[in-house]
Parts: sequence; structure tokens; C-alpha cells
Amino acid sequence: MQVRRGTGLVAVGMLALLCGGLAGCAGPGVSSAELIASYEQALAATEGRAVGNLEQDPERLAAWMNRAETYFSDITQTSVRELTRETYAPDGYLNDTLKVITGVEAIEEYFYATAGNTDAVRVEFLSYAATDKDVYVRWRMTIEAPRLSDAPLVSYGMSQFRFDEQGRLLIHKDFWDSGGNFFEHLPFVGRAIRSIRGRL
Repeated sequence: MQVRRGTGLVAVGMLALLCGGLAGCAGPGVSSAELIASYEQALAATEGRAVGNLEQDPERLAAWMNRAETYFSDITQTSVRELTRETYAPDGYLNDTLKVITGVEAIEEYFYATAGNTDAVRVEFLSYAATDKDVYVRWRMTIEAPRLSDAPLVSYGMSQFRFDEQGRLLIHKDFWDSGGNFFEHLPFVGRAIRSIRGRL
């Protein structure tokens, strides 16, 4: 594999700028190893606290999933202020593949900044399935951010949820191709990513 150093630096720089522009990311970047380690720690920490056997309680599961879907269906600064603390547990863990945020206050600020830097963020839950403590949801996300792209950015992915006894999210871990499903559609950044992929 041979990647031109200049192209790689441009791509990395553009990705860093995009992260800051879209979600108001603050603080140092997190490596892939750190993202994985934080996820594994969150799984262990919530093992005894997450509600289990959700597949055997479809009414409660449906109610909790409806609350989560309401939160993500149209993310605005107003909705974030009104709904975050009833959607996420006080020590909730969010890992969206780009950043790790822990604690409901930090999660609220993250989504508040995201809503402030976009015209619209909408997530449609397409299906979900529960296995003991974990719920897996398949979704379609649409982001309208004219400063980043003239056309709406559409991506598909999956998330893992774990709920506490109040139906709030203890864990929210996204699984999606942020390069192919998001960054690759953006001007300049997308060209850099496609160029790098072409050299692999």
C-alpha cells in the first residue's frame, strides 16, 4: 500500500475539521484502541445493572424503544434540552464510532452542539431485536448541513442499547461506516477518502 503523505495529511485534517464543525467535538482525539477499550469497560460496568430478558417483556421493550426513537427522530436544540435526561441514564455511555461521551450532561451538550451545527438530524428506526440485556436497532439517518454538503447526507447503521430500570440508556454504541456512509459524501473530504481507498 502506498499513500501519498500530502493526501493523507489533507484527509486527516479535513476529518478533524469536520468533526469539530458538525458535532462541536472538543478535546483531544480518541484512538481506535481507546474507543474499543472504553466500550469493553462500559459493557462490564453495566452487566449487573442493565435490564435483562427484554425479549420476554415486549410491552416494556416497545415503550422504551419508542422513547429512544422519539429522541432521535428529530434532533433539535429544544428537543435535546427537553428529552436527554429522560432518554439517557445519569452515567450513560455514548460511542458513535467518532467519539466517546460519558455522562448525561456531556451527552446533552454533544447533541445540543450537533443540532446547532446542522439544519436537521433525523434517525428512523427500521427494526430492532432484543437478546437478554442488549437491544440492536437498524436505522436510517439523514443529516442536513448546508455548510458541509448541498444534498442531505443519508447513512444506514445499527446501534446497541442497554437500558436501566427506568428505561434510560446505559449504553448507546453505534456501528456504522462513517467513512463510506458519511464522510465520503462530503466535498473535498469525500474525494480524499476515495483517493486513499483507491490506493489500498
